Amino acid sequence: MGVQEVFRWTQIGPQQTVDLFLHPYGDNEFASFSIVPTLASNVPSAAVQVKAQLTVGPTHRHVDGVAYSISVQNKSIGPQPYIAVRLLEFAQSF
Repeated sequence: MGVQEVFRWTQIGPQQTVDLFLHPYGDNEFASFSIVPTLASNVPSAAVQVKAQLTVGPTHRHVDGVAYSISVQNKSIGPQPYIAVRLLEFAQSF
């Protein structure tokens, strides 16, 4: 397996948290996640400190395998601190 983009939010508002429930993953599969936040407003990029926090919650047993709970919070600072976020998955079978 490898690295792939599994989801993309085109706009997350200031201090907003978005959630995602990803499945299916097999019992012999490990997944880790990372985010790539970018500015999604029309202000100069130097005016906003783009920040986001990724939280990977507990895994859940789901009808088709294992599921992950993912949360992303926009913690950007500045005028119109709207962001876009790419969610990357690092998956490996063992």
